[in-house]
Amino acid sequence: MKVKLELDSVDVGQIMDGLQSRFEAWERTEKYLNDEPVDGDIEECSSAAEAKAIADHYDSIMQQINLQLFDQCGHSAPMNQERGEK
Repeated sequence: MKVKLELDSVDVGQIMDGLQSRFEAWERTEKYLNDEPVDGDIEECSSAAEAKAIADHYDSIMQQINLQLFDQCGHSAPMNQERGEK
């Protein structure tokens, strides 16, 4: 089921900031579970694959929002993470 939301652009920016934060937390978790050094907190999950799947889901949500922003406003929200810039 698709849901259509109508929000002020500032509110969309806040949502994107939250999604970015969650993405980064799960990306750190994936790296940690792959025995890579990380700075910051990690999330609780059973495997690096699960952490990657969750990070990828947040990335997908951000990409969908950016596509809608571009369609409606002619620009997308700034994206700081490497994965989101596919």
